[in-house]
Amino acid sequence: EGYNSSKNNVLEKVLNFTEDEGVDATIITASAPRNNEIIQQAMEITRKKGRVVVVGDIRLGPKRSPFYEKEIDYLISTSYGPGRYDKDYEEKGIDYPFAYVRWTEKRNMEEYLRLLSEGKVNFQKLISKIFPLEKAPEAYKFLEENHPANPAVLLDYHFRENKKPEKTKIVISQPFTPHHSPSPKLKVGLIGAGGFARGMHLPNLKKLSNLYSIWAICDIDGVNAENTAQKSKAKYCTTDYKDILKDEDVDLLMITLPHNLHSKVAIEAARAGKAVFCEKPMALNEKELNELAKTLEETKVPYLAGFNRRFSPFAQKIKKLIQKRESPIIIDYQMNAGYLPKGHWTQTEAGGGRNIGEACHIYDLFTFFTESEVEKVNAFSIAPENKKYLRNDNFTAGFKFKDGSICNLIYTAMGTKDYSKEQMKIYFEGKIIFLEDYKNLRVFGLRNFSPSIIHRLSFTRAQDKGHLNEIREFGESINNGSGYPIPLWQLIQATKISFEVEKQISSSK
Repeated sequence: EGYNSSKNNVLEKVLNFTEDEGVDATIITASAPRNNEIIQQAMEITRKKGRVVVVGDIRLGPKRSPFYEKEIDYLISTSYGPGRYDKDYEEKGIDYPFAYVRWTEKRNMEEYLRLLSEGKVNFQKLISKIFPLEKAPEAYKFLEENHPANPAVLLDYHFRENKKPEKTKIVISQPFTPHHSPSPKLKVGLIGAGGFARGMHLPNLKKLSNLYSIWAICDIDGVNAENTAQKSKAKYCTTDYKDILKDEDVDLLMITLPHNLHSKVAIEAARAGKAVFCEKPMALNEKELNELAKTLEETKVPYLAGFNRRFSPFAQKIKKLIQKRESPIIIDYQMNAGYLPKGHWTQTEAGGGRNIGEACHIYDLFTFFTESEVEKVNAFSIAPENKKYLRNDNFTAGFKFKDGSICNLIYTAMGTKDYSKEQMKIYFEGKIIFLEDYKNLRVFGLRNFSPSIIHRLSFTRAQDKGHLNEIREFGESINNGSGYPIPLWQLIQATKISFEVEKQISSSK
């Protein structure tokens, strides 16, 4: 039997039906995140030693009584069964053993499809009316106002087997500055509208509206692509990045995808004749890097990897101070990176790990300050004694450069947020430069410098890791034809260093 809780006393109905015992089990599939009346009602209608299973999005937290008095089993279940939200299961296809997990997400779906194919699942009695998809609001209004005996409506997508699928591309607005303008802006196609792109790169592109116009947004999530395109006033959005590659109006591709897709899409963009800004890392292995480097050398398109720290105003000031040095430098860099669970995407094959995916920033910074080729690499990792840490969570890496400079990185996930995340000390010619979190810069040993120089070199300001400056310099370099903001050999060196460090820490004991 079925009861409408808004019209019936469900507790009374259930107790009458079960001779005052209550039901054996209650399954909640409702959506009421702010309402705990549903969970309370479920506890009331369930018998002693019964079971309440929550599948829907409801407010949890039943009153202690009758939950406690009835000793009810209270379970939370994912929507499709075991395997849901398990990346190894859903993305890598690693199944659970049949003998131990009979009904997984996949097997549940298989059984449902079998029942459907045999005509054993019939929805006809549930459907009160059919609406075309474009009238979906009317369908919901119909259910809300009429409370039909058949409690569902059907939305018709008008799909037919002989009809071509809908386009993945949606036009949002009219074009911005056309190519024949006297001073055209660089039209940007963003591929990958994740949180970092939305929170950092798109706002920076808007700040640099004299250089850029946001032309197209691509994301695998169509709703996110459309929302992002509307907010950024892009011309169109798409779920297929090749739409942007084929767009002759697009000048520059901004790639902010999972790390394992960086080199692939960058290569395709370069071959399509687009300038490429790709977030770090350039690649996850030597093969990818070599193919990318070869493509860039052949196509000569402007390219920049997102090694932003060298573009920080702090790094720029430091570079000016050490520019005229006559001897090698020693750099000691600390990254108190913080803990990430092993399931975090950066720790998976898509991310490549924290050394290749994040520490590469610092290898580029070392290259920037020394302007020298690396000669020797020594890296050591703490062998994890438990499953909490991976080898590339906690390591040190030392470098000898051909100019004689020595650089050292301490990267750790074992620290605390109460301490600064990044610190750098540079020692040279009787002076020490200290940088903290790209907020505070102090220079010691400037007795022979004028007060005005000391004032310019020691200062505090809001954190600035160079994200805005890197985009600005890239746009300006494209417009004036001055080449890469970072020389290609330096981009490649920073990436190759990360590979060598990864190799050594993976085998360290």
